Amino acid sequence: FITFVGNPGWKSSDFFAAKAALDPHDQFSQIKIALNDEQLRKEYLDSDFFIQASFGEGFGLPALEGLSLGKPGIVSAGGSLSEINRRCGGCLECDPKQANAIETALREIATEDVRRKLASQIKNVETFSWNNFAEAIFSLVRSVS
Repeated sequence: FITFVGNPGWKSSDFFAAKAALDPHDQFSQIKIALNDEQLRKEYLDSDFFIQASFGEGFGLPALEGLSLGKPGIVSAGGSLSEINRRCGGCLECDPKQANAIETALREIATEDVRRKLASQIKNVETFSWNNFAEAIFSLVRSVS
């Protein structure tokens, strides 16, 4: 069963139309939007893995959320998601413009051995904490004042 989590965004109408056409009665997938922090945390904890195969992710917060809870994932190759994977591990990378690349990654991460191996590689997620971000900003401000 696949659960899509997130608020509608840029060009999401195509996604919602495709989902409705392929699975109109939610037999093998569902969409959950407007979740609070606790609901979102539960979705991650209940999942086997996450996918963030994005065309234009600005930073990669969903990937960090999943990794911080020990969940392996699939992320876009290149950009901030690839950087997160280089620093934190735990993800397969794919070209989000190539359906066959996403399919290959899904088939690979569907096996428990691969998920376990990826999860064991997760590291350094805490370096992306809000506290570390605030400290970096404060240090920058102090250095220029």
